Amino acid sequence: MDDLRDLLSILRSHNVDYLIIGAHTLAFHGHARATNYVDIWVRQDLDNSLRLSEALREFGAAISEEDAKRFAEPSRHMIRLGVPPTMVDILNFAGEESFEQVWSGRIQGTLLDVSVHFPSRTALIQMKRAAGRPQDLVDIAKLEQLGEHSSRTESDESQ
Repeated sequence: MDDLRDLLSILRSHNVDYLIIGAHTLAFHGHARATNYVDIWVRQDLDNSLRLSEALREFGAAISEEDAKRFAEPSRHMIRLGVPPTMVDILNFAGEESFEQVWSGRIQGTLLDVSVHFPSRTALIQMKRAAGRPQDLVDIAKLEQLGEHSSRTESDESQ
């Protein structure tokens, strides 16, 4: 987990715009389930992609400038680091909403003692609906079941 903490700290120090998505966001919103990896969704623009490239170089997982530029394109790209139980998928896509739309409703939290941003519960449910996998449907039901019992309300989620 030290590697993951280091990666998150380095992304933050390089001012990479990113959101933690997936199972860690479920836990943040009150529904913990086991996972072997962390999903990180990064803003899809050239400046952010170049900052990501610098951060990954510092972390020891350098990508070429050409790969960084590709990560800023509208097509879907993913970088996979590590192996379970500390595998990280860095994506330039998630759900049907744009990064900017989800980012505008982000919630600050912590993961491994590093300050990070998570999508709002509403945005997370929308992303999971768009994915539509069986596990996503189970996750949606759990999040909706938590409803008002969640420790984080929509008013808590605005920044």
